[in-house]
Amino acid sequence: MKVLTGAKLTGVDKGADGIRATLEDGTQLEGDVLLVAVGRGPVTDDMGFEDAGVTLDRGFVTVDEYCRTGPEGLFAVGDVIPTLGLAHASFQEGFLVAEQVAGRRVRPIDYAGIPRVYYSHPEVASVGFTEQELRDKGVAFDKAMFPFTHNARAMMMRGSGHVKVLAAKDGGKVLGVHIVGPRATDLIAEGQLIYNWEALPTDVAQFIHPHPTLSEAVGEAHMAIAGSALHG
Repeated sequence: MKVLTGAKLTGVDKGADGIRATLEDGTQLEGDVLLVAVGRGPVTDDMGFEDAGVTLDRGFVTVDEYCRTGPEGLFAVGDVIPTLGLAHASFQEGFLVAEQVAGRRVRPIDYAGIPRVYYSHPEVASVGFTEQELRDKGVAFDKAMFPFTHNARAMMMRGSGHVKVLAAKDGGKVLGVHIVGPRATDLIAEGQLIYNWEALPTDVAQFIHPHPTLSEAVGEAHMAIAGSALHG
């Protein structure tokens, strides 16, 4: 896969056998199909938000870490605020607001600890921080990857991909779990427990995963970063 960043598309010609895309620098790319993904945004125009004292930024409602919009007793959750845009994240925001309304003490949501899931093929899922985010923060980290090609259950399913674990340097806590492969969106549930409970790779390396299952790949990735790799 070749990725071009900062490239501007200036034209597309559609023919009987496919398309030809032209970039600003004159480069031409040919293919069968052109997929345009420009993202999504909230529809908040002319809905009276500003009249209620709510601030909008590019259509999104501006909130603080408790989902408060500013005016007393007015909250916003879900796709209308600039968070993850995932159903399970919106549920958590709803819980956060409901508990505040009920007078309970609450703790702000750690969005890094919410699993990001992509129902593609192969599936992709992650929790915690990426390598680039850790570098930007100046955090030193260790990395280990375990391929599904070394996992018995994945072999049965003819699945491929890997589990990647990022942990603070020299035996520190797990900072990120990233999975590409079969049932990644299910496997990340264990990853979010590991990240949110600030587990050490050595802790997870001692967990016993049933055999043969895809979950063994999660365990073996942590074994690898803990210095006790089994099949890799």
